[in-house]
Amino acid sequence: NKDDHAKNFAFIHRDGDWHFAPAYDLLPSDGINGFRTTSINDSIEPMKEDLLAVAAKAGLNEKEADTMFDRVQERVGDKR
Repeated sequence: NKDDHAKNFAFIHRDGDWHFAPAYDLLPSDGINGFRTTSINDSIEPMKEDLLAVAAKAGLNEKEADTMFDRVQERVGDKR
């Protein structure tokens, strides 16, 4: 799904902690002209380095962000 704009992600504040809201707007979309709707670090075809750059801007620990990326990639794989 390339219709991955910010309005498709939400959080819920529950019991004093933030959680991702349940998924919604899951119908597949080819995006605009085949490209993703959201850029990451100014890239519409983001690589690991782009995600880590955004994580650093958000104040995440570099090693922890790298580990999170690797764990997600192990589960999801390369879906390009």
